[in-house]
Amino acid sequence: MSGWAVTPLDRYLYDTRGYLVLRSVLSTAEVGKFNAHLDRLKPELTGDAEQRDRAMSWLFSLHEDFASLMDHEAVLPYLREFVDDKLRIDGAYALVKLPGAGVPRCAPSPLSC
Repeated sequence: MSGWAVTPLDRYLYDTRGYLVLRSVLSTAEVGKFNAHLDRLKPELTGDAEQRDRAMSWLFSLHEDFASLMDHEAVLPYLREFVDDKLRIDGAYALVKLPGAGVPRCAPSPLSC
């Protein structure tokens, strides 16, 4: 898909929430592929959260497919708008929420979730 652009509503939501949810950036198959790469690490078997986070701290070393996310055509316009044209990657990590961890899906607000 091409033609991704930051809209005034995107700007407003980013300014008021501090984040955006970009829907339909990845297909169901792509999400499944990335989840499968992460699942191979079996993060649910690592009880220590810091150790689990370290194992998933540089996604590019887990599988080469993750490199396709760093300059995804749907995300770049937003990064350039909200960060800068001169982008660099300081981190590429995954956070895992284990069942029963007690962490809410998102912070409660009238506009969230």
